[in-house]
Parts: sequence; structure tokens; C-alpha cells
Amino acid sequence: RPVQELVAKGLAGGDLTQNDWRLLAYNSWGSDVEGRVLAKDARPSAFRTLAQRCPPELPGECARLYFEYLSAMASAAGAKDGPKMDGLERADARRRLTALLADPKAQADNVDNLLYGAEPIVELLSDPGSTERRDLVRAWNASLDRLSGANGGTAVSLSAPEQLLLIRARIDNVRTEPLRAAGRGLYLPVWGTGTAAIEVL
Repeated sequence: RPVQELVAKGLAGGDLTQNDWRLLAYNSWGSDVEGRVLAKDARPSAFRTLAQRCPPELPGECARLYFEYLSAMASAAGAKDGPKMDGLERADARRRLTALLADPKAQADNVDNLLYGAEPIVELLSDPGSTERRDLVRAWNASLDRLSGANGGTAVSLSAPEQLLLIRARIDNVRTEPLRAAGRGLYLPVWGTGTAAIEVL
């Protein structure tokens, strides 16, 4: 079935099969630049609802939908009329994210999110120089280390392509500047410092 139909059914509380949930979780949302499947301004609310309704017997898929929710919130954070998280929501999101970062199943099913989603999500959920940011960065880096079995840990089971070329990254800090107009859209400048390495296994 079309992804757009599955989104509508999931948001309405309709019955979706496990394959339907997998399709939603692994859909290439970043490719939907024009928002034809799901409008960008609707994504924070939609992904939050889908993550909440995702069956608990599909923890990896639920984790992916939750990462999509956090990414959508981070993308909308700089918009004047965009959705905002209050203090309690940020604290709850940090707790859930920290648990996901420590979960081997969530790690294995979210390699792409772990490698590329750190800066905007950490920026969304914590303030510069705060204890919360330090703890999130530490948890994220520890999760990245576990992907390759670094520091004596047990490597997460990865697919053959992921084993062939593992890109490891570590984040020290991130900062942003005010949202700017750029071409036909908006641009949020983000700076981060850290290290990255490519390991051929």
C-alpha cells in the first residue's frame, strides 16, 4: 500500500500489519523533500503519534519512528511558529533517548540515525554547557563505540555493508545561529566539533 495511506491509517488508529510498521519505520523520509507523502510541518506531531502507537513487539521500528520525531522537532525548532518542547517534554525525551542509546537492538536498527542525527537532536534536548548536554554526548559516543566493539565492548550485529565500511564519529559540542532564509527555504546554521574515522573491517 502507498506510504501516504499507511501514515493516514496509523494516525487514525487503524490496524496496521507488522510489515506496514516496518515500511513506515524504514521509509526514506529524507527523500520526501517536498513533503508529498507527509508535509514537513505535520511531521513532528505525526511521528510522535506513530512512535506512540507503534507495537511494542517491534522495538527497532518504534525506535526509528521516535528518532524521526526528534529529528522533525529539531528541524522545526528554529521556525517562528514551529512546535516547541517544554522543560518536562525535553526531560522525558532525554530519558527515552538515553535508554535507546544503551539498547543493543535500538543501536543495530538505527545505525544511520546514530551516525548522522547527533548534532540536531543533542542541540534540541539540551542547553550549551549543561550537565544534560554532557550526559547526552557521553551516552551517544558510548553508543557509537559499541557499534564497532570499541573500548572492549561487544560489537552490535551489523549488516554486511555496514561491516564493510563503518564510519565512526564523536561529538564534543554543537551550537547554532538564528534561522535564516536561503533560496526558497530556510537554513539553520549548525557548528559541531569532534572527531571522525573510517574503519575498513
